[in-house]
Amino acid sequence: MVRARQDSGLDSQIINQILLDQNFEENIIEAMEIVAANPLNPGSFPLREGDKSQDDQTAHTESELTDSTQSAESTGLTEQVESLIESVEEALSGPQFDRNSELSEATTSDFSDLVGDGSNVERTLIKSYNRADSNWRKIVSVVPLSNMKSMARHRRSDTDKYILTPQGSEVEMGSWSTYSVTYTPKKYERGASFSWEMLINDDLGAFRNIAVDLGIAARNTIANFVMGFIRDNSDIYDGLPLFDSDHDNIGADALSESSLSVALTAMRTQTSEKGATLAIVPGFLVVPPQLEFKARKILNSSLVPGASTNDINVLKGIVDVIVEPMLSDPDNWYLVAKPESVATIEIGFLAGRETPEIFMREDFDHDTVEFKGRLAFGGAVLDYRGFYGSLVE
Repeated sequence: MVRARQDSGLDSQIINQILLDQNFEENIIEAMEIVAANPLNPGSFPLREGDKSQDDQTAHTESELTDSTQSAESTGLTEQVESLIESVEEALSGPQFDRNSELSEATTSDFSDLVGDGSNVERTLIKSYNRADSNWRKIVSVVPLSNMKSMARHRRSDTDKYILTPQGSEVEMGSWSTYSVTYTPKKYERGASFSWEMLINDDLGAFRNIAVDLGIAARNTIANFVMGFIRDNSDIYDGLPLFDSDHDNIGADALSESSLSVALTAMRTQTSEKGATLAIVPGFLVVPPQLEFKARKILNSSLVPGASTNDINVLKGIVDVIVEPMLSDPDNWYLVAKPESVATIEIGFLAGRETPEIFMREDFDHDTVEFKGRLAFGGAVLDYRGFYGSLVE
């Protein structure tokens, strides 16, 4: 790990604080703020040639402390800041601190503290993973998985409605049907390898960049998996596509006020296997980027968009807009219910870990460092009634 040398003339604690993070300019400003908070601490900074010694500086008598004291203190602070900047510049560019020289003496083992649990790479990866809102998280339920075996979720229909029971009469037992939804979690990984030469030449930047890339890739992997159920209209637990006429949840009209009204009505009137109303609450209008502005216009306008009258827009705010780049067709759009009102998609993560794990391995013989990110998850559609798709022809 790179450290400031003691002969740089600057307080080693402050210079190390600057050098250990590559954001040099930001840290110089931070260090200047440290100086400003402690303006009368000349012992932390070197005296330049011609300056008085510390003993001379403190040998003032009370009679010498006049109205000019405040000005002198301000001047002293300025000199300390100037000294700080000079020392940092000298440490970064002068012969006393040659970063390439220091790194050339390092081996791959010196970089092991950058990877693994709690490391810089892992923190950067997870930060990148969580950087943007995850659309998929809004339309699923998340559960922990204890292993990688096939998971079975047993679903049942509603029981019969309550009936009037006369006094002294036997209670009539209801019945229900059951079905199973199964899925098998899988492992998803991506790795990167760095040689000693790459680390030296890139001055550790490669670690930062690849950690960001791995975090974004992990986020996109899950998003693509979840949105694939909607985008691909794959067969679900009953052997039919998610959007199908037998499910009463498919349309073919372009997005408009009238077609969205049809979709909302279709979702709200879905019934159980025994014909009971389910009180499903539509929650999200999911569209590709090409339909974002039309969707927001329909749902955010106070008046009916494009109408010559001043009719109130009854669709305003009725659902939230989700703009999903993972949707490939520019015309298709979808309505998804709030997961708390009906089962939608279940996503299970191994051991409940939703963020990527990171692992590192050093190759002493070849001077390389390898690390990888790993996700383990699976999922399935639990109930088609929480979905409506308009597959525009």
